[in-house]
Amino acid sequence: MKLTFLGTKGYIEESSKAHKMHTSTLIAYKNTRILIDCGLDWLGKLDKIKKYKPRAVLITHAHPDHSWGLKDGSSWPVYASKISWKLMNDYKIPQNKRHIVTAYKKFKIGDLEIELFPVQHSIKCPGNGYKIKGGKKIIFCSGDLIYIKERKKALKNVDCYIGEASTLSVPMIRKIHPGHPERPQG
Repeated sequence: MKLTFLGTKGYIEESSKAHKMHTSTLIAYKNTRILIDCGLDWLGKLDKIKKYKPRAVLITHAHPDHSWGLKDGSSWPVYASKISWKLMNDYKIPQNKRHIVTAYKKFKIGDLEIELFPVQHSIKCPGNGYKIKGGKKIIFCSGDLIYIKERKKALKNVDCYIGEASTLSVPMIRKIHPGHPERPQG
């Protein structure tokens, strides 16, 4: 499998040479290419992605830095959870290009076998990670997350993890609200 990081920027004002565009990762195996996420900076710039010839787009969650690049539509099929589609209902993506992905139910796109795993990200916008198998290699790709539900199953036999890195040295919880419990990582 070949990975190409087209964008790695989060939904923040700051930008750098290393993080110019919002999240978008291209995964290629044999003749199949899929895109994971397509954030706001890609809005009106999807022609720059067409040269990679993705077969489909998989959305981890419906936050601006992960899905808003598709607000004006997509010429590719778009796969997302039922909750994400509810939040992306006003996107100009034709019904025949909208695919609902169910947790723990494997599906194929070309030469890739894919399985969705729910992850905890935010209450109003739940996230997902995708376990993607191409040949003998397996990757797990998620957007933002606090923890992976069914983590052992999700990461079993994974060769490469692509996901949340913004909290490696700074805690995810910035402010504790009374009555809202913290969720341990274990």
